[in-house]
Amino acid sequence: MEECSGLKLYSSKSKAMWLGKNLHKKDKLFEFQWPQGPVLALGTAFSYNFQLCEQENFSYKLIKIKKLFNVWSQRDLSLYGKITIAKTLGLTKLISTSACLHTPPYVVDAVNKLVAEFVWNG
Repeated sequence: MEECSGLKLYSSKSKAMWLGKNLHKKDKLFEFQWPQGPVLALGTAFSYNFQLCEQENFSYKLIKIKKLFNVWSQRDLSLYGKITIAKTLGLTKLISTSACLHTPPYVVDAVNKLVAEFVWNG
C-alpha cells in the first residue's frame, strides 16, 4: 500500500489505546507506544481517566477562553465586533473537542456565561 500512496505508518512513533469492549485489555500489539496517560489527537486528549480527560479538554480551554475575553474586553468593540470575537476566537477552541466527546453540562453553562458577560459587558 505504501508503494502507491507513499504513506507509511511509523509504529514506533504511534500511540495506541484500547477502546470499547476491549478497554481493560493489557495486550500490547505491534510496536505501538501504549501510554498510561492521555493520548493527544488533533488537540483532543483521550484518556482512561475521565476526570483527567475532562480537565485536559474542557477546564483548561475554559480558562483560555476567559483570558481571551479579558484581553478583548479592554478594547472598545461594537456589539457585532464582540460577537465576532466570541464566535471566531472563543467558541472555536471547544468546537472540535465537543464534536468528539460528551460535553458536560457545567461546561455549556460556563461558556454561555462567559460569552454573555463578554458581549454585554458583564
